[in-house]
Amino acid sequence: MRKRVLVAGLLALAVFLAWWHWPRTQSAAPPHSVTNPSPKSEVGSAQNTKAPGASKPAQASAAPAAAKPGLKEQLREVMNSANRPISFFGKVIDQDSNPIPDVKVTFEIRYMKEVGPVGIVDTFDYPAITTDADGRFALTGAKGSVLAVKSLEKPGYEPSEQVTRGAYWYWRDKDPYRPDADNPKLFHMWKKAGAEKLVRKGIGHAIRYDGTPSTFDLLTGSAASQGDLRVSLVRNPQQIAYGQRDYEWTATIEVPDGGVIVSTAEQMYLAPAGGYQNKVIVHMPANDPQWTNLKDVAVYLKLRDGKYYGRAKLEFMVGSDRETTPFSITSFVNPSGSRNLEYDPAQNLVPGLPPRTATTPKP
Repeated sequence: MRKRVLVAGLLALAVFLAWWHWPRTQSAAPPHSVTNPSPKSEVGSAQNTKAPGASKPAQASAAPAAAKPGLKEQLREVMNSANRPISFFGKVIDQDSNPIPDVKVTFEIRYMKEVGPVGIVDTFDYPAITTDADGRFALTGAKGSVLAVKSLEKPGYEPSEQVTRGAYWYWRDKDPYRPDADNPKLFHMWKKAGAEKLVRKGIGHAIRYDGTPSTFDLLTGSAASQGDLRVSLVRNPQQIAYGQRDYEWTATIEVPDGGVIVSTAEQMYLAPAGGYQNKVIVHMPANDPQWTNLKDVAVYLKLRDGKYYGRAKLEFMVGSDRETTPFSITSFVNPSGSRNLEYDPAQNLVPGLPPRTATTPKP
């Protein structure tokens, strides 16, 4: 989108400047007197060409030819302003903050180049370098307006999704990116242990605003009277108008026979060995500066007295003007008892798991 806007703006500038510099006495000149660039040239030539059948250039064509270099210089000035010197310093580490050598780092650099007799366009370059023994990498000697890290690649490792979400602006009126060799940008990759056969479930349910609990079995993916995860929601006031904001709400997440840990980690591929609580509470005061009626909560789970470990994302949507609100869970449980939560979509489901009552009978 930025590319289209920039190109459209430059084309508009070119048309305006051409119109402005065109002498008013030439407005009625015949079309055949205007010179045309050679279609074989990528950049174009600044020299005049003869009109078909003429022994010398028509006098009327001299004015447009004289105007073009001025326009071209103005566009070239924009291009040179945008194509700033680029240097970038980074370091790649794993989930334990260990440096990762031999990672292929591929960049995407946006820069401008000249096309045709009068014109510039955005284009992209994709240089690649490799991290050293300390996981460091440095890009120098490049030019452009914006840099992004396109990919990190090394067998046995998975990059964080945050790697490709950032853009570093070198051409910007306010606060351009300033590289620092002594403070490299950190990038994370997960060192894989090997995917295991996890039970993945997606659960959608309607929950009430009055604190009535809803309980879910994460091995079957269904609501149950006795389950692995219990969720309740209280809103004050319970009844609101559609679109109303800045009210108080509280969500409670419980694991009756185990524990839960709220996580901010992006790659939740190894459940913690300890630190679990029986429940966690998510509270949103009405006057919270970051108030929202939509909340995603990522959690690690220890289930059924520590027999299983898992991870889940819970999505709360508390802005409904009805008695209930949509609520969803996406969960991954390792039925082997391992804390390994790496998932392979080709190994989606372990068939034949016994129901909850057969694994942990209730007194």
